[in-house]
Order: sequence, then structure tokens, then C-alpha cells
Amino acid sequence: MKTSSKKKRLLCPICHRIFWRYKSALKINKAKSSCCSKECAHKLKSVDYRRRLATNPVWVKNVSEGTKKAMRRPKTRNKHLAGLKRALKKHGVNFKGGQNQEPVAFVKSLAEVLLPIGFIQEHRVFWSKGRWYLLDFAYVQEKIAVECDGPKHRAQKQKQYDKIRNTRLKKLGWKVVHVPHL
Repeated sequence: MKTSSKKKRLLCPICHRIFWRYKSALKINKAKSSCCSKECAHKLKSVDYRRRLATNPVWVKNVSEGTKKAMRRPKTRNKHLAGLKRALKKHGVNFKGGQNQEPVAFVKSLAEVLLPIGFIQEHRVFWSKGRWYLLDFAYVQEKIAVECDGPKHRAQKQKQYDKIRNTRLKKLGWKVVHVPHL
């Protein structure tokens, strides 16, 4: 009876066989202990298998339900929110628009004003061999660039990139006008 309490019954994620492992083995190496054999453990590590597994609707449903249950625990929820805050601080706000994407409403309304005057939307300016900047709006004859700065441009890393970009464009003779929007 005492030996059975030290064992744990598990289900192999690859072949779906039921097998037993000692609890001490599970604590030492979770990756090897989660599968019934070395072959199944190797398959689990393979990228191909993980991609196929991620497209399996049953697996996705089980993971979603597990995540929902885990998020009910305050410790897990706080840890998750802290990770999201770190990502937000590092990468800034994700928004619709940008290079070669469907423009946001603000950019569309600005295009209605600037395009009839003679501005070109998404104009490339080459600053080095094979390298260019994609300007939101450009009046090529006068070298005037209008940049629509969305929420992404508030991040510190993006501000530094914009400063370098403006310096390079000024060296090429461009006048850059930044128009912020939410």
C-alpha cells in the first residue's frame, strides 16, 4: 500500500497510454517523466509534433479550459498580469496600421486632405544601399514628409529610433512633420 502512494498515475500526451511514475521522479525531471517512453519524450520535444498538436481542436480546448481554471487563482493571475505589464513596457501598445497594413481612420482622413494636394502615401526614401524608410506621406518635389505617430511611438525604444530616422532624413534634405494621434 505504501508503494502505491508514492506512485502517480499519468496519461502519455503522445500515445495516450496510462502509465505509472514515482512522485520523486516527477519532481526531478518533469520533461522525461511526462511520457511513457523515450520515443514519446523525443516526439514531444520535436517542433513538428508540437505544431500539429497546437492545431488539434481537442488539445486547444483542454489548454483553454486549463488556463481559465488557472486564472481563477490570484497568484497565477497576478503573475500573468505582471508579465503583460513587462511586455507592454518593453514593446509598447500594439495598434492597427503601420507599414503595408490597412490604415487607421485618422490616417485615412489625413489622406483625404493630403493626397489631392500632391502628397504620395507610403513613399520610400533610400538612405543607404538597399535600405530605406517608408514615409507615411511625402511631397517629393519639396521633400516634405508627414509622419502619423500612433500609440507605438510613445515607447522609449521607438522614440530613439524615430530620432535617428529624423536625423538621417534631415541629412538627405527632408523636412519631417510628426502628427500624433491616439
